[in-house]
Amino acid sequence: MRAISAIIALAGAVSIIGVAEAATCLVHRTNSGGGEKIVSPYGVDRTGRASAGWHQGLDITNSAGMGDPILSGTNGTVNFSYQARGAGNYATVTSGDMRFLYMHMRRVLTELNGKSVSAGQQIGEMGCSGLANCPVHLHLGAMMRGDALQGSGAAGRVWREGAGKSGTPLTADQIKSAMPTAWYLVNPEPFLDHQIPFDGSGGQPAVYGPQMGGWRSQTLPRTCSPDQTTFENPRLASTTGTGSSDAALDSQATNRSGSEGFAATMAGQERRGVVVELAKQTTAELAQTAQSSALAYQAQMDSAMAHLLVEEVDGATR
Repeated sequence: MRAISAIIALAGAVSIIGVAEAATCLVHRTNSGGGEKIVSPYGVDRTGRASAGWHQGLDITNSAGMGDPILSGTNGTVNFSYQARGAGNYATVTSGDMRFLYMHMRRVLTELNGKSVSAGQQIGEMGCSGLANCPVHLHLGAMMRGDALQGSGAAGRVWREGAGKSGTPLTADQIKSAMPTAWYLVNPEPFLDHQIPFDGSGGQPAVYGPQMGGWRSQTLPRTCSPDQTTFENPRLASTTGTGSSDAALDSQATNRSGSEGFAATMAGQERRGVVVELAKQTTAELAQTAQSSALAYQAQMDSAMAHLLVEEVDGATR
């Protein structure tokens, strides 16, 4: 009965968890699209492979390459910077609580600087400015305003604007106390208007893996909210190879139900431990996915708690 009371208490605690808030999403593709793929994921440590430090955006290539029109994915105000170190010619388009970055362009449409643009409007051309001997690509970044970030439920790799690629990702507590008017880099994947495949030769992970949430063949589904994967500060990518350390794998075990690490943890636990882990996962998943309907959220919560109660009672009678 103590265990049942504990689960009921957990249900009460979960019922007051706020649903993650959605932010402005891209509503238009950013390039011509043919042969589009991501060659470098967000949030990986590229030290020893490319530019030192964390990668704070998505590198996107396509079949058109050099000169392909770069299009704003949202309505908003565009501002340009020219020949910035490491970024080249780039644009920011600010739309409400989101600011999207378009980097390494060969050319930008300077006449638009400081003006409003519409989703789908050209703002420049694809290139590789700011880097030496780079493949032609678009570095797409996403920044969320601090007040939106605070209520988003984000717990992944997040950096404050200007922290630099060597800066340590923020902890969960730092994210919760984000400065309201500051901007914070988040994973662009859930904000894309469509899912994009990763470049995985022979079905293997991209060269810069492993990434937030583990390897996947295409970007995360569109949620208009930061990825909820609870990595705080692990440097998952080895600086000498593509493998992860044992500690990094262990950290993944408690963060995503679909990961191999989590499956291994579940397999090695007693029944009671499995119930507790399922409760943790259910809590996280419901908080992330139940944005559409408060009633649906409550129904899922009731169902999940009922399942856990049955499991616990069944286990107690054995």
